[in-house]
Amino acid sequence: MARQNKRSRYVMVSSDSDESENENPRARNRENAHVEGADNDRSNLNNTSASDLLDELNGLIRDVDEKRQQSSSSSSSSSSSSSSSPSPSPSPSPSPSSDSSVHVLNDEAESASTTPMRSVPGGTVSTQKTIEQYFPRENSNFDEIDTLNEDSLRFRIRGKTIFRSPIRQFGTSGRVFDAIVCDRNAEIKVVVFNDDVDRTYHLMDLNQKVVIENGQIKKTDERYRTHYSIYEIRVAATTRIERYESNGFNPLFKIMGKPIRDVQQLAHNAYVDVEGKIILDRGTSTSTSESTRTEIRRRSLKIEDETGAINITVWNQKIDEIQEHVINKTVRVRKGKLNHFNDSVSINISDSSIIEVV
Repeated sequence: MARQNKRSRYVMVSSDSDESENENPRARNRENAHVEGADNDRSNLNNTSASDLLDELNGLIRDVDEKRQQSSSSSSSSSSSSSSSPSPSPSPSPSPSSDSSVHVLNDEAESASTTPMRSVPGGTVSTQKTIEQYFPRENSNFDEIDTLNEDSLRFRIRGKTIFRSPIRQFGTSGRVFDAIVCDRNAEIKVVVFNDDVDRTYHLMDLNQKVVIENGQIKKTDERYRTHYSIYEIRVAATTRIERYESNGFNPLFKIMGKPIRDVQQLAHNAYVDVEGKIILDRGTSTSTSESTRTEIRRRSLKIEDETGAINITVWNQKIDEIQEHVINKTVRVRKGKLNHFNDSVSINISDSSIIEVV
């Protein structure tokens, strides 16, 4: 009896195993069929979505083309009607303003352009803007300052005015001012005399970018040369100076900067170049000279680099060359004058110095 029970148990196990094997293929077939159906549904959905998007896009393009044709037909009809009607008498042209002599060049406006019409699938037409309209190329029709010499008879340079002196008198009626302009690689002095002073001085404001065409290139007197140029441009009647605008052209003047720690070891009245971050602004104060009874202005700043800190005093007109809010900005100084007073060391910024806060 026990043997029969064991035999029946074996038969039952074998039967269950056979049924599960028979059911597994059917389940797998159902799963495969379900997956294939889902893939087909997704494919149909993608095809439908792409088709709908393409139809919608073509519809928008057709609407644009129809509006373009309507506008062109209306403009042609208006032009034909205007040609048949008597033309009005021309209105007088406005008189030029007093600022008409100031002409501003802008090389971004010259480089922005649009490509011709191009065809797209479906027979439609679209307009494509060039990349230069978004990222303008700089106008390269300029001579580099470091290529100028005494043999340069005709030239065209661009530069930023980094220094401009006051107008000075000499002789009985002579007038002169000088300026320094720099590009990315070099700089050059510009000297202007007499009648040319009036037509050029207002064009060369500090930090103003300009284009200078032609002039006489001469070697600068060694007493007045900078470290970065031995030549100067003598402005003549044929010299043309214009203001220039370009977001991509903003050169910085060069300095032979020393660490502040080393600057403090130099002698009194030594000229120094220095760069540092402004950490203190004590503001502007005024006083009156006892000898000349003229007003004296001074603005006291403190700057630092990784080696130390030093006080800077900006005098009189030089105060107008820096902005009001300067804390944590970088200042660059050329030809500051070292001052030792009561065991403290500071740098004076006067008319001959060049200063820029960036």
